[in-house]
Amino acid sequence: MNRNNPPIKTILSAGKADGVGSAINIKNYKNNEVMIDTDGASVAECDLYILVSYQKDAPTFSAAQSLSNSYFKVGLKDLDSQTVYAGSTGIGALLVGNDLHRGFNAIANNPVWICAEIDNYVAGEITIRVKSNNDA
Repeated sequence: MNRNNPPIKTILSAGKADGVGSAINIKNYKNNEVMIDTDGASVAECDLYILVSYQKDAPTFSAAQSLSNSYFKVGLKDLDSQTVYAGSTGIGALLVGNDLHRGFNAIANNPVWICAEIDNYVAGEITIRVKSNNDA
């Protein structure tokens, strides 16, 4: 696999409930773009967060954070508007009244693991994909 152009990986597929998606290892990549798409019978309404970890083995993102299960929320920079969204607040406010098809940069320096979390789910379907790469 070309480390400068790896495939896009899905970390959350048509999510319809509170919870976390699949964790993927991104330790060999410097840049991580997060693509968020919402769709469904009703407009998506929930809070969305991107979680990362620097630990060697994948943390259990659905379990409580601790020294041995270390992960945290990270900020996202909208690739369109250049607006930065704090990791602690996520991007739920962007979803109100709109389906979303946007790209973001995950603001973290060389994390090992990345995952997505849905909280306060009300409606819609959420798919989150990650494109990781290195500068050419």
